[in-house]
Amino acid sequence: MMEELVMQVKWPISDLEALARKKFGITHRLTDFRVEGDAVVLYFAEVSGPAEGAAKAAPKESSSARRRRKTKRNRMRTRGWAVVAHIQNSKGQRCAVYKPFVDALGDPKLNSKERRAKVREILKSNGNEPSQGSVEYYMSNTMEYLAGKGGKQ
Repeated sequence: MMEELVMQVKWPISDLEALARKKFGITHRLTDFRVEGDAVVLYFAEVSGPAEGAAKAAPKESSSARRRRKTKRNRMRTRGWAVVAHIQNSKGQRCAVYKPFVDALGDPKLNSKERRAKVREILKSNGNEPSQGSVEYYMSNTMEYLAGKGGKQ
């Protein structure tokens, strides 16, 4: 049987707080701290006025509401593109069909590889880094619209 030696180290939050105050010149009050991944995150806030007692209970609720999302949202920049129609696609999603895609994919002689290349080019020209799924989404929605199978228009 193999034995395991475990060493435990406790480091008071007040020491970490003092270290952060000294390094970054922080004068605000420590309101919250958390372990996120492999780091300890300290939250400092400026508390003013007579509501100091009420502010002690509130920071955990408000700090979690203001924290950013950890995952990246997949959003495409479509600013400046005219919306031709709003349709419901074959997957039941409500989506917009944009004029640059309608103009580019309107030619029935294009094969699917050329269509994908055109959609990728249009998305990149507007500052996006499109994934294969995004290219497929915009291409299929536009093709459904052009075929008249888009549902409500």
